[in-house]
Amino acid sequence: MEGKLSRSTARFRFINQLIQPTRQLKGFQKHHKLPASSNGGQEFLAEASGPEMEADLQEKFSTLRTAFGFKRKEISVSGPENGLGLIETPFFNYEISVSFVDGDPSKTLWLRVINEIREPNQVFNPVFSEVFGRQFNALEMDMLEPLDLEGVVDHIEDLDSDQISINYDKDLTWCEIKFSGSMATVRLERSGIKIANPVHESSPQELLHLLIQFRERVLSTMDVDAGNMIGDLE
Repeated sequence: MEGKLSRSTARFRFINQLIQPTRQLKGFQKHHKLPASSNGGQEFLAEASGPEMEADLQEKFSTLRTAFGFKRKEISVSGPENGLGLIETPFFNYEISVSFVDGDPSKTLWLRVINEIREPNQVFNPVFSEVFGRQFNALEMDMLEPLDLEGVVDHIEDLDSDQISINYDKDLTWCEIKFSGSMATVRLERSGIKIANPVHESSPQELLHLLIQFRERVLSTMDVDAGNMIGDLE
């Protein structure tokens, strides 16, 4: 997918979430025991995940520096420290973190995020795909103004289309939209949009295409200024 993004759309984040057994962490030793609870277990988790996080940061640093031709002064690495790591570049940041899943010390969540996107069009740069490929589960985007969930729900239900389905909670604090032929879900809240694909990992371009599809098939058919709501997408 080729495209162009204005700076006004730079409020999005690409996310990869991976859950694995804590015992499979490379820093987990045979003599280690799982913490009784997540309380006070962060130090243990940071130590057990340290080797993998260090390797991830080193690999991303090397590939980003080579692919984009960043100079030493243009790219910096922080961590791993306390289960966190950060790479800052002129175009975007790369963050990696580790935590227990819902307070369960037996399960570990790896979270990798591309955020602080300062040069949105670099998402379409071929070298971006060379570095990150198809490794994202979701795209999150902040709204320029609060989203009219009532208007979206009423509009989709009035369409009575078998190409779009919608679900929402009783207080309408969120709604979820699915398009025919896609396993991805577009989740709307007042303050933002989340597009998630639970079946397989996607490229940034594929996730942005779903955002464009939502704008064209839903927002653009409503009596709203879609550009003011989510910015300019081409």
